[in-house]
Amino acid sequence: MSKKRGFLVLIALFLLLVTVPVFAETFNAEKGYQWLNSKAANGSWSDKVFDTALSVIALQEAGLTVNAEAGANWLLTQQDPEGCFPKGNCQVRETAFALLALDATNKDTAKVIKWLVQDAQTPTPTIGKWWLQIASTASGSCTISYIESNITFSQNISLDNQKVTNCNNQPWLDLRACLSNNPLARNPSMEFDVSCNSLPGSPILSLIFNRVDAYYIVQEEHKSTALIDVDSGCWGNTKRSSCDYETTLYVAYALNKVGAIPSAIIWLRDNYQSSVVLHNSFLALTTKRSSYVTELVKLQQETGSWNNNIYQTAFSILALDGTDKQDQRSKAIGWLKSQQKSDGSWNQNVVDTALALFSGFSTETVSCGDGFCDSGEDTTCPTDCKVSGTRGTTEQCANNDDDDGDSFIDCDDPDCSDNPSCGQQEICDDSLDNDDDSAIDCDDNDCRFDLLCGGETEICNDGLDNDEDSFVDCDDDDCDLDATCISAEEEGGGLGWLIFLIILLLIITSLFVFYKKNPEKFKKTFSKENLKKIFTKEFWKNLFKKKPKQPERGQPLFTMPQQFRQQNYQQQYRPYYGKRSKTEEDLSESVKEARKLLGKK
Repeated sequence: MSKKRGFLVLIALFLLLVTVPVFAETFNAEKGYQWLNSKAANGSWSDKVFDTALSVIALQEAGLTVNAEAGANWLLTQQDPEGCFPKGNCQVRETAFALLALDATNKDTAKVIKWLVQDAQTPTPTIGKWWLQIASTASGSCTISYIESNITFSQNISLDNQKVTNCNNQPWLDLRACLSNNPLARNPSMEFDVSCNSLPGSPILSLIFNRVDAYYIVQEEHKSTALIDVDSGCWGNTKRSSCDYETTLYVAYALNKVGAIPSAIIWLRDNYQSSVVLHNSFLALTTKRSSYVTELVKLQQETGSWNNNIYQTAFSILALDGTDKQDQRSKAIGWLKSQQKSDGSWNQNVVDTALALFSGFSTETVSCGDGFCDSGEDTTCPTDCKVSGTRGTTEQCANNDDDDGDSFIDCDDPDCSDNPSCGQQEICDDSLDNDDDSAIDCDDNDCRFDLLCGGETEICNDGLDNDEDSFVDCDDDDCDLDATCISAEEEGGGLGWLIFLIILLLIITSLFVFYKKNPEKFKKTFSKENLKKIFTKEFWKNLFKKKPKQPERGQPLFTMPQQFRQQNYQQQYRPYYGKRSKTEEDLSESVKEARKLLGKK
């Protein structure tokens, strides 16, 4: 591609960048909520627990409590007697998000939490040790209690010189080896009540997990008594199925969000992959550790998104909320705004739309007065929902006032559909008030342009405002049905736009092919230096400057003297047949001898 062609493409790209934003849709959070509401039916979204739960969370967070309440009530109809969702086919992920939705709408969640923590959880395949360390300079004893199968068990721990004397004399208590009956072998998660009131001062109670050379301080309490939570479980897709990392992320997030135990943190941390977006976002949400936030920001793309994915970007935005990464969060929200469709949705998908709204726009004002009668506004928002007599009267159809406060005036109000003043036009020469607006014939504003009342009709092709209404020719409503204007609109409208779109498509395709064929040359052509050249006089001067005429293809670049032309032609086009055979060589010699004998050269 020549430099001139490259610069022409550059100009086209510049024009494209300038032109396209004119057609871009403006972001509107309220339109997103309206789209989400429009997809609800009988309280549910697509009759799916997951979709409905996310929609309830998004609407409740934005203050649309009536629609959120309807969704939460539908969720309760899908709850299994065990407490899980959906009934008859309990799924762990669906149950975790149903828990969040029910908690957001202040529903009873005890059975849901119980099912997740006690029934659905399975022991992790991770082999490790759980230690309880009691740091104190004094000697004495502590008591550790736990409940299993509704029975309370207690065991005394003796301390001397900062060591547990009744368990291998180590500085810590092995919760698997040193407790009677080894309850952790049967229960993936347990709560231990530790009391060291007999020790003077304030000891430090720490829960430590150890696997090979990895050590995790899971919990640390600077007091004499504490509830120590051991979470050595995980979750699969269904009840007590094999561990699934993403499902476990959802459950840990949900349980932590509603104030239950921060479950499965160790197994998640032990199997964490820093290159996976959801690993970082959910662990940042659940643990509040800055290290996961740091890794998450590293994965953010220049566009502001994570993998150009609404789902991953939404959860990442939630993870960055309240951190010191607000610039990155704002950039991600900006990307979400750019992805909203013209109908208000994200990908015309309930899950993506609900997550986008919940993560980035829950604080946007969803106000009365948007022109939509949303659920719950029928008695609270007369501007959007017409309520007869709201302002103490019904609509008067010819006084240019919104009498009933429904944002529709006179004949635009449905209340006036049967009113004579809206259904009958004034006849300008019968001495009657045909439209019942108290104005007769030429005194009626409807007759101001009538010829009988001194007005003129618009002539649609003379360039004049004949009826003096500030609109000329085809711009005047009077000319809507005129053949001249209809023809002009057909010729200049559809065809012009079609040509523009075709040119636009060709420009984009050319740029894409150029980039794919030679990315380095593409970057060089569209470098900052080249972009600056467009705005210089020299560029435009050289762009259209005539160049010396080049010789036609096949013609010599110089004039060959006449005496050499024929010779040159013969030399140039002498045929070549390849190397001759022995027989051909012998025949050639024979011919030469024969010529000599005959006296010929």
